[in-house]
Amino acid sequence: MSNTETVGMPHQHDHWKVVARGGIELDISWLVGEDKTCVTGEILYCNINEPHPFQLGTQAHPAHAVEIKVGNIEVTLTLQIEHREAQLTCNLPLSHDKFLNTVIGHWSLGHLPPEDIDEGGQPFSETPFQAMDLPPFIWLHPFTPAERTDIRLRFIRLKSPKDLPLYTTLSQCTSAAEKQAAAQAFSGFVADISSLPPPINHFPALRLELLASLSGELSLPAVWKQTESLLGQEVDHFLASEQWTSSQASVWQSLFVLSLTGTGKQSVLAAQLIDILRVGHFLSRLEHCDPALETPRGRALVLSAIPALPDAVTTTDLALMPQAADNTWRVLGPATLKRAHQCLLGYRPGELADIVNVMPHERQERQEQLRNYREEHDSDNTERQSARDESRQTSASSDLTNALQEVMASDGIARNLSNVSPTYENLNEYISGSWTGANAGASWAEQDRSQLIRQLTEKAARHIGDRVSRQRGQVWQQVCERRQSSLIDNAGSQRLVGIFHWVDKLMQVRLVDIGRRLVLEFKLKNPAQPWLEQVQQSSSPPLSEPQSLADSTPAITSYSDVLPSNYQALGAQYGISDLAPPPADTRRVIASVDQMLVGDLSVLTVPKGYQAVDGQMTLALMDNQHNLTCAVAGQVETLSATPSPPAALTVVAPATSSATSVGNVLITPLTAPLSQVTSLALKNVTGLTGPISLTAMSAAAVWGVTIEVNCKRGTAGGDPLLVDWQLRTYERLQQAWQQALADYQSALARQVERDSAGHTTEIQRTVLMQGCLLLLAPAPSTQTAYLTTQLNWAEMSWRYETPVNAAPPPSYPVITVQARERLFERFLQASVAIAFVPVEPGHEASLLFALQFPQPWIGDPHDTPATEGTLALLEEQLGPRPDHAEHSRQPQHWTVRLPTSMLYLQQDAQLPARLTAPQGAAQMIAHGYE
Repeated sequence: MSNTETVGMPHQHDHWKVVARGGIELDISWLVGEDKTCVTGEILYCNINEPHPFQLGTQAHPAHAVEIKVGNIEVTLTLQIEHREAQLTCNLPLSHDKFLNTVIGHWSLGHLPPEDIDEGGQPFSETPFQAMDLPPFIWLHPFTPAERTDIRLRFIRLKSPKDLPLYTTLSQCTSAAEKQAAAQAFSGFVADISSLPPPINHFPALRLELLASLSGELSLPAVWKQTESLLGQEVDHFLASEQWTSSQASVWQSLFVLSLTGTGKQSVLAAQLIDILRVGHFLSRLEHCDPALETPRGRALVLSAIPALPDAVTTTDLALMPQAADNTWRVLGPATLKRAHQCLLGYRPGELADIVNVMPHERQERQEQLRNYREEHDSDNTERQSARDESRQTSASSDLTNALQEVMASDGIARNLSNVSPTYENLNEYISGSWTGANAGASWAEQDRSQLIRQLTEKAARHIGDRVSRQRGQVWQQVCERRQSSLIDNAGSQRLVGIFHWVDKLMQVRLVDIGRRLVLEFKLKNPAQPWLEQVQQSSSPPLSEPQSLADSTPAITSYSDVLPSNYQALGAQYGISDLAPPPADTRRVIASVDQMLVGDLSVLTVPKGYQAVDGQMTLALMDNQHNLTCAVAGQVETLSATPSPPAALTVVAPATSSATSVGNVLITPLTAPLSQVTSLALKNVTGLTGPISLTAMSAAAVWGVTIEVNCKRGTAGGDPLLVDWQLRTYERLQQAWQQALADYQSALARQVERDSAGHTTEIQRTVLMQGCLLLLAPAPSTQTAYLTTQLNWAEMSWRYETPVNAAPPPSYPVITVQARERLFERFLQASVAIAFVPVEPGHEASLLFALQFPQPWIGDPHDTPATEGTLALLEEQLGPRPDHAEHSRQPQHWTVRLPTSMLYLQQDAQLPARLTAPQGAAQMIAHGYE
């Protein structure tokens, strides 16, 4: 799928560089002629230093478009001249699936003199001319009787398509591939008109003879006679002949084949087949004695008629396109575009802001700090609330544009004029009438349109006044805040007077008719998402939005979904490595005692949430002369003593003899005491919770008791220990996700600010253009580069729909943020964008054909066939203009006075304040501030 990019547009530069597909580096330079309507220059292939000269609009090369092959790519340059501006557009491939279409230079052809303004004779500061266009107004108008008459002459319609075998086959096909296969298998295709019988095979030449010989106003008999002379037979007999009936059917079916599977090599054949149908159409209108054939215009219209193919032949039916989908488009209909041009005339003193009067020998000091702080706080809250109420998305470039769009969005103005309801929606106004030919009344007159737009601009000026009045209050409080610490000491003999005025801006608005255009409407879901994805990838390292618990696999929708088996993976998802482990299923409690205890409850305790299952006690005595008694939970066990007679130390002397030797002495030691150890199972601990009573006593010098209790987690009441762990872990995970999300949003906001600085409007236009092209290209698979040249993106307008739960306005005062930045925020938050894109003049038929067939028309674009479903569209677009006389009038213009938040000190005042007196009217704004 192809994409189209638009880069930043250099203003009034004479060269432009770009790197195209395959690494081809191009340097395009140009020179504007003296009359500013022609351009000469060259495209330099920098890789091999190869120049390619070009001329546009010159006497030698009057064409306004040129295609130049540079390396293995084609570069298209177009010079467009509209109103009082000219622009140079470049189209080239950036990659195999991405194309660039952008204005690389534009210049003004001259300036309109500003209207003389006299509002009390007050002076104002003159500024250089600058044009800031308001968004185009789209006026849908109903069918007129003249258009309904022209439709019979302008289009060639097939009377009985069901009689054609190929039509029957195509109407039964369910896919484009099936229709193309049926067209290729058609055996009656006319590959050469020489195979048709005479005089039908000479009809292309006969058409030219009819156009040349039938000149001026002629009566129907004269036209009839001349036609029969050139035809060589009577008209009615020819139309009733079998050869014309069969040949006409073959020609129509051959056009079906060319529309579905034709190639560029068959363009001549396509033109010849259409000329045959045009002559037949002329003969048919002559047979019906149509009075339109008496005029040269009527005859030219019939002999240049456009064939209307049946809708069943197309591969995409525009009338059956789904309208409820999140991303969709439709043909809105023909419309007259009006653009209100505005220019800044200058600045004029506004209403009085304040007067400071210091009498001679007076010392004046302001003590307003507390009061000013409170007023500023209230004004700030009012402005924030106003921002929530008035925030509407636009694509404007000036204060008047923004206010006008907000008025159109918030007021929802609607009036009824001859069953036609004009509805204003932000950037666009369209009259909800029927473009399919219903009798909805006449078009609006030029005076009505001008008056309505003038009322809108004046209402927008009042809208600005309401907003600036709040801003002015805050600005003046800030001035007082700065002055309150200063002391005004008038030691002279004259009083000091300072008169402060607000500054108003004077704008001149002119309504200019852009012309009648065919308008497409696009609905794009989450329009900023593609651009935000690019911003994320452009960051280093790339940004990635943290996945919420609900979006995990499996989804974690509540605390009960956090389990011992998945909590570590969830923690790793947010970089947490110290999550508390889940409670164990079993625990073992051990207590050792070596001193006397009686009913003690502090030594042996079953942990909270657990209950005892079983256990054992171990009793140990160092000697067997004493008893050891231990009681656990009412179970008493005694380790009894085993006493023995007391032992005595005995010494046996050796026997003596007469000999000189002496025997050994035999000593018998005391008997050592016996140690005792025994283990017994605990019988009464099963099911116990909390502290367990323990008693142990013995008279022995050394003894000990060890108690071991095995516990299991209690499940009574829903396993509260596990639930508590799940709640704590789930809360910790939620906090980690919220912190990760806040870090991501902060990083993304910084990256968005860097990438969008200075060109927020261009980003919106580019992103919406790419979204519109992506919707058009897949159905059918028409090339994006072709569609880019068919639509007038410079006149595209749009509006946004923001969800109710969108983020609130920022906490800082709204007046410190430019309107364009507020509008860009609305673009980022929009859930749906609705764009209106006019078709380039003269490309209506070719675009509609390309949208309904697998490929654009292979022949001359001016001979592009229509379809039955688009006849009304094309007739309204190509038909006569009912208000042609009104269009020739001089465009009306009026002046709008816009308040600003700038202040200036009236001339000749002498006040020792921060603002000093200007030396002339032209310096007034130099001391202003916002």
